[in-house]
Amino acid sequence: MLPRSPQRDRDLDFRQIEHYPVFDVLRIFAGLMVIYSHSFVLVGEGEPEVASLGQYHITVGHGGVVVFFVLSGFLVTQSWLRQARAPSYSIKRFARIWPGYAMVIVLSALVLGPIVTNLALADYFTAKQTWVYIGRTLIMSPVQFDLPGVFTSQPNPAVNGSLWTLPYEVLAYVALLVLGAMGLAKKPMVFLGLTVVVLLAVRVAIQTRTIDLDVAANGINVLAALNLGAWFLTGACLYLFRETLRWTTPIAVGAIVVAAVGFVLDESLLVIPTVSYLLIYVGTRNWAFVDVVRRPGDPSYGIYLYGFPIQQTLIWSGIVGRSPWAVLALASPIAIAVGYLSWHVVERPSMRWMRGSTARQGGPLTDHPAVST
Repeated sequence: MLPRSPQRDRDLDFRQIEHYPVFDVLRIFAGLMVIYSHSFVLVGEGEPEVASLGQYHITVGHGGVVVFFVLSGFLVTQSWLRQARAPSYSIKRFARIWPGYAMVIVLSALVLGPIVTNLALADYFTAKQTWVYIGRTLIMSPVQFDLPGVFTSQPNPAVNGSLWTLPYEVLAYVALLVLGAMGLAKKPMVFLGLTVVVLLAVRVAIQTRTIDLDVAANGINVLAALNLGAWFLTGACLYLFRETLRWTTPIAVGAIVVAAVGFVLDESLLVIPTVSYLLIYVGTRNWAFVDVVRRPGDPSYGIYLYGFPIQQTLIWSGIVGRSPWAVLALASPIAIAVGYLSWHVVERPSMRWMRGSTARQGGPLTDHPAVST
């Protein structure tokens, strides 16, 4: 770990920092957490849990998604406040999410599907489900998970179960756009009040299930939206209060203690804010290895997008049998390599191609990722 100045430990000046390198490392780790969980699910075993808040169970994979949403809330709020214009904000969010997302959908349906399907190619390409998968999933209306004859003999026949979080990510972007356009992003106390309301809703509706909100519309589940929205909004609040919060090691230790108490007491109101604080605290440190990890690019989004179909293909091939550890050991390096490929071939060129549009709106499109997912 690189030495830090006492002043940096006392109060990081977020206004002078353009990027947070450790966030990239945290996102890579989060993507691998999702692959870890799916390694068990896809061979028919239970997904490993790390904690339970009443009826709200946190698995390793869900923990990875939490990392994505907290960092996303922090960084996307930063993006909005730097350039509070709806067109440029929307273009940047679209450029970061959709090209990589669209590519994995098309490759899954038109390359992977024909290779692994148990149908004749003519039947596969004339099946309505093949084209419904592409059409509906591309516009998230809603995300589809099955292709005809693909992985049907495996414990989980989904082609890419990881895509379920992307509509919630987009919904969070839209919500922040609306709140920002209303001026609430420049009123931290009002924004904090809204976040507290959502945290209370999570506490009541998700943790205790005393209110039945387990309903869905167009693939969006209200419970899931509350859950992920709480983490996203907490990350956003941490950015809005960046000048008053003290990002110090003693406070981080206190946050660990409070989070531990929250887990023991099954209390989400203690867990969500403290875990979010700790993620931002870790992400704003200086670590010696960061440049080595970041120099080749940012594979985190690609890891998340391609990990699931890579794992399914390995299981289909019979190479890994039904061993979750074998799936994890082989899928992780392949997903990392594909993630870097996605970054260099699809994600970064797409953002650069759209740079002109955002420049015309009055600001640059940065290359660093603002998502999760």
